Amino acid sequence: MSPSPMPPAPPQLPAPSAQPPGAYPPQYPDAYPAPGTQPYPAVAPPPTQGAPQPPSYIPEPLHRPSRFWRMVKWPLRQLFKALILTGRAAKAHKAVALLIVLLVALIGGGTYGFYRLTHPADAITVQTRGGNTGGTGATQPNTPFTVQIGQPPLELPDSVTNALYAFKTYDAQRLWQSFDPAYQQYSTSIGLTQGAWQQQLDTLKSQGITFDQFRETGGFVTAEGSYYTFTVLYRQGQQGGVATMYFAVDPNGAISNFEFLHPQPQSTTGA
Repeated sequence: MSPSPMPPAPPQLPAPSAQPPGAYPPQYPDAYPAPGTQPYPAVAPPPTQGAPQPPSYIPEPLHRPSRFWRMVKWPLRQLFKALILTGRAAKAHKAVALLIVLLVALIGGGTYGFYRLTHPADAITVQTRGGNTGGTGATQPNTPFTVQIGQPPLELPDSVTNALYAFKTYDAQRLWQSFDPAYQQYSTSIGLTQGAWQQQLDTLKSQGITFDQFRETGGFVTAEGSYYTFTVLYRQGQQGGVATMYFAVDPNGAISNFEFLHPQPQSTTGA
């Protein structure tokens, strides 16, 4: 009987190589270099920056507020503060605030009504200065007189005021000096010289005609001058009448055209 065969011997494994502690795994000997055997790639240092450049915009230095603003700032601040506090108080006390508003409105309305009562809008008293009226050569009357004006009233030039007063006082010289030189020349060419005007006024005076009121019934102002229309109430004894006057005034303030419609008698006196 033959003996049984022996099992094969196990394969011999290579002996592990002696590696220092912390060495890379032996199965990847070429994966990473051993410490200290190969330097890492050199890294370029960051570029050095020069001195910082000044900004392209330099803000202006702060200026001290002016003295005027410092004087006005405090009152404005107090005013706004008072308005805010008043609004809060009115919101908290609505009944009292409404009563105060009604009281103020009543006082304001009464004051305006009293002013309108003492200063009627359809009559003014012409207050004259009694001096030379610019380039016209006329002097204003020293005695104020009443001129009735329409709505809204237009401020009368000195030349028109003098012309109206000339009819009231039968003064042709004052009327003539209210005209501009061009209209004086035109009036002379049609026979209405200063002497002729004086004759007409003397005739009105001899007939007992007196001019009581001058009511402005129309007027407007343009760049070329101003224009005024007056209704004149006059008396002749116990009888009244109405006349009409039209004035055109140049930019220099002198009368450039004048029309006077002769008085028309009426059976009733003018009011």
